Amino acid sequence: MCWARTAVLPDAPRLIVTCPDPDDRLWAEVLNMGGYAVLATPFDRNGVIRVASSVWHGWETEWSRVNQRP
Repeated sequence: MCWARTAVLPDAPRLIVTCPDPDDRLWAEVLNMGGYAVLATPFDRNGVIRVASSVWHGWETEWSRVNQRP
């Protein structure tokens, strides 16, 4: 999937990249390309919950702001 294509969607998905050994360079690249987070594999339960909650909260906040009635 091409990130550039998803970034222009009206409600672009929150992309989470997984990697066995993420580093600062990967984080920077993911964020610069429109990704939302990086999760190390194998997954840690608390890390997955933290990232998923953060993604949901960010989406919910943005959705509320965009859909406010004057």
